[in-house]
Amino acid sequence: MLFIWMKGEIPVSLSMTLEFGVGIMLVMLGARSLFKACPDITSDKDRFRPFLVSALIGFVHGLAGSAAMVILTMSTVTGIGEGSIYIIIFGAGTIIGMLCFTTILGIPFALNGKDIVLNRIFIKLAGAISFAFGLYYIYKLGVTEGLFALWAN
Repeated sequence: MLFIWMKGEIPVSLSMTLEFGVGIMLVMLGARSLFKACPDITSDKDRFRPFLVSALIGFVHGLAGSAAMVILTMSTVTGIGEGSIYIIIFGAGTIIGMLCFTTILGIPFALNGKDIVLNRIFIKLAGAISFAFGLYYIYKLGVTEGLFALWAN
C-alpha cells in the first residue's frame, strides 16, 4: 500500500532489485534444504522459527511482486482508498492461494514422514530445484534483463 500512496511511481531498478532479492532467497533456501534436510531433533528455541522464516519469505516475495500489481491497480482505480481495498482483497486471496498451493506441495513430505530416507530425498530434490531456479533467476535479472548494468550506472 506504500507504493499506492507513492502514486504508483516505482523505479524499474527498485522493482528489479526486489525481484533479485527473491532469486537470492531461493538460492539460500535451496542451499539450506540441501545441507540441513530433516533435522532429527528440534529444540524448544526453534519452535517458532518456521513461522518467522515463512513470514520473511512472504514479506520478500510480496515486496517483489507488488510493483506490477500497483501499476496495474493504479491504472484501474479512481483513488487511494479504492486501491487500498483492492490490495487488501488481492492480498487475502494471494495468502489463501499460497496456503492451498504449499499444502498440496507438502503432501508428499507429509505422507512420507515416517520414511526418513525418502523424505530426505524429497527435501533435497526440492532444495536443488530451488537453488538452480534461484541461480537462473539471478542470472536472468542481472545479465539478460540488465539489472547489473542499471546498478553500474
